[in-house]
Amino acid sequence: MSFTVLAIREDKYKESVENILNGDQYDTIWAKNEDEVIEHAASGVGGLILFDADMPYVERENLLERLRKVNGHLKVVGLTKDPTLTDALETLRMGADDYIHIPSELRRLRKIADSAYKKWVKSRDQKTPYDGHKKRYAFDAVIGESDGIKEVLHIARKVVETGASPVLIRGETGTGKELIARAIHYNSSKADQPFVEINCTAIPETLLEAELFGHERGAFTDAKRQKKGLFELADGGMLFLDEIGKMSVNLQIKLLKAIEDKRFRRLGGTSDIKVKVNIMAATNINLEEALSEGTFREDLYFRLNMVCIEVPPLRKRGRDAIILARHFITRFNEEYGKNVTAMSPDAEECLLNYSWPGNVRELKNVVERSVLLGSGDLITLESLPPALRSGKRIRENMGAGNIIVPIPPGGISLADAEKILVKSILKITGWNKSKAARILKISRPRLARKIQKYEIVKE
Repeated sequence: MSFTVLAIREDKYKESVENILNGDQYDTIWAKNEDEVIEHAASGVGGLILFDADMPYVERENLLERLRKVNGHLKVVGLTKDPTLTDALETLRMGADDYIHIPSELRRLRKIADSAYKKWVKSRDQKTPYDGHKKRYAFDAVIGESDGIKEVLHIARKVVETGASPVLIRGETGTGKELIARAIHYNSSKADQPFVEINCTAIPETLLEAELFGHERGAFTDAKRQKKGLFELADGGMLFLDEIGKMSVNLQIKLLKAIEDKRFRRLGGTSDIKVKVNIMAATNINLEEALSEGTFREDLYFRLNMVCIEVPPLRKRGRDAIILARHFITRFNEEYGKNVTAMSPDAEECLLNYSWPGNVRELKNVVERSVLLGSGDLITLESLPPALRSGKRIRENMGAGNIIVPIPPGGISLADAEKILVKSILKITGWNKSKAARILKISRPRLARKIQKYEIVKE
């Protein structure tokens, strides 16, 4: 079995690349176009990808974005005949691992390939290319002992046993919805098939349909060649639709049809394409409220909600915050060469009392900062961010129910009472509208409408 190098066919590089990568260990595949490279990468083939860094800016950015979605563990190197500092920086910013001038840096290309090959050799005895994922995303590797996380894993195991699809994963931002989705996939019988993800809010609505379903050449102005969509790339595996609650209603109709019919058409296409894809979707918004507001379709809601997993917020997971913090300390000790051994009791108490609006993601960042900037072997209360220490009082005040609604002798209207409540929550949260909306259990747009309705201004 050879180490595979995927390269986009480009005559100006082919001879140089083949001369420098001339060992028996290298099996170079010269793809006809970007789509062929994406297809190989999605199937797990390839250890090193070479592409023409002189291609137009938009095409370069699109290629690198698609590569990271289908296989984020490949080494990706841009080749150029006309290097500039600006192009190098832009290419690296887009997600490339390196930028090589051909022919002057051919020896460096060989070193990069040899390094990637050595890493591949270490892992080739694994049963499949996805064994590393299986270990990383094993259910037993999910950290936490609270009843809430145990229930999440119980349902996730049932999903794996039954092969249920679609699955809806709900929870606040930063709770670990993608982690649960990956754990389900890599513990399933389809673990060696693609796991393809897309954040529905990260791509403009006008491009999202083409990203999901692909397009034919000439389907629109910039469609210079045929492009496979993520549904095709995920065929046989899993398609994870993150932040689906914010997808446009028009696209929801097409998505529902593709899920139910297991077929679709590319933009500009005339024939149906059949796929066998398991669907998982995630959202942090209140879908029931979105239904009542007409921003989410009822038929898609019921289709996705066949199996629902509710990932609890960190503030409801008790001592899981401490368990997770200790895990992150160990991780960042290794990463930064530190030797933090523990947290002081008052620091741990602060973690337990804080409301964690950013959930596990926020906790991870707090621990990383404390390990990185700390000078001793103990994380103390003083070494935690000031916002965390002051944020402790927010949870205490909220838990004590210290919002007072004065009721005059003649009574008070429901609207006036609501205005006082909304204004008080905004004040308590320091006018953090996302946090206030979560406390009030309404969407951020709905909160904005109430602020406008009641003419509430920041004092």
